[in-house]
Amino acid sequence: MLHSFLHDPQYLKFTLPIMTFASAYGMVICKRKFNKFREKLEERYETQQQQEKVKTWMYQKQVNTIIDWKKEHPSEADNYFKFIRDTFPENIKVEDEKIVWIDHRILGDNWKGTFLGLKATDKKYVLSQPPGTEV
Repeated sequence: MLHSFLHDPQYLKFTLPIMTFASAYGMVICKRKFNKFREKLEERYETQQQQEKVKTWMYQKQVNTIIDWKKEHPSEADNYFKFIRDTFPENIKVEDEKIVWIDHRILGDNWKGTFLGLKATDKKYVLSQPPGTEV
C-alpha cells in the first residue's frame, strides 16, 4: 500500500496542522487578491461614471454657448465658422477673411452637427458646478 501513510495517525498529527495552515494562508492570499481586483473594478467603474458626468456637462455647456451666440448674432445664426472664430479662436486661423486652417476635430457631428441642429429659441440647460469640483 503506497498511500497507507495518509491514514497513519502520527503522520496526520504532524501534517494536518501544516496543511490546514497552508490552506488557510492560501485562502487569505486569494481573498486579498480578490479584494484588490474588486477595488480596481470599483475604481474603474467610478472613473467611468465620472467621465460620463463630465462628458454630459461639457455637452450641455456647449449647447448653452451655441444658443447664447445665436441669440447675440441672429443674422449669422447658421454661420458655423464665424461662431468658431468668435468663441473658440484657437481652433481656427483666418487671414484676409479666408480660413487657412481649422482643427479637423470640430468639423464632426459633435461640434458642427450640434451647432446646425440648434436654434436661438431652444431651451438652455441649467448647469451646476462641473463634475468633480463640488465641495
